[in-house]
Amino acid sequence: AGQFAAGSMPRSTPAFPPQTGPCWALSGHVVMVVGCHGGAGASTVALAVAEAVGESGRSVRLLDCASAERSGLVTAVDAELGVEPGWRRGRRARLPIDRVAGVLASAAGVSVPPDDPLGAVEVTVVDSGWGTTSVLSGGSWLARVAEPAAVVLVARATVPALRQLEQAMALCCRDPLVAVYGPTRPDRSVHATAGPLLLAAEATGRVVSVPSNRHLASAGITSAPLPQGVLKAGRQLFARVLAASPQAPAAHDRPDSL
Repeated sequence: AGQFAAGSMPRSTPAFPPQTGPCWALSGHVVMVVGCHGGAGASTVALAVAEAVGESGRSVRLLDCASAERSGLVTAVDAELGVEPGWRRGRRARLPIDRVAGVLASAAGVSVPPDDPLGAVEVTVVDSGWGTTSVLSGGSWLARVAEPAAVVLVARATVPALRQLEQAMALCCRDPLVAVYGPTRPDRSVHATAGPLLLAAEATGRVVSVPSNRHLASAGITSAPLPQGVLKAGRQLFARVLAASPQAPAAHDRPDSL
């Protein structure tokens, strides 16, 4: 309801109202990463997917739509590039990362991101930063973008998390990809919690395991490279996005390949 405890950061109003008209859309193929619960690891997965896109030779940008105080990518950049209306621009090596600049009460307050200064990109990865209901069925521009996008749902390998994952999968209008964050071999009781939608996703190869990493869990995302196991999971997810989306752009020839 927008009520905050004493001493918390004040809620800010976006510099411009969200533009959700039918003429506006994110450039390129969109990959929408949605955490099914708090601490799911969606920011880590979004960053891993974005870096996998860059490795493939495609142009890519990463949008972090979480309210500023909850962003998981604050320390992911190695260069700050200034502030646009409602957004803070940064860069991680050659990956542009735009983050919401203010403290917001809901996804409806997220203003439309600025155009990429280098022109239209081939792939836009969105770290949604809000609950599945707000992102997949709410009234924000995120919900409209999510309809045609490739959706990646992220959840921890725990009993309550998989229950929330099942509910999130039921909200998707199309079959989502699933990233399960945790040990390679979860406890039997955890796997037994898997609902019919998750089991169907496993049977059709739409589930990718993201291995937990002790250092990443304690330090969070920094400008240091992601662990190799997490990067590998990002590559697997992007490969599945390409397999499920024939319209996804092909990589341009790199100069050194000519």
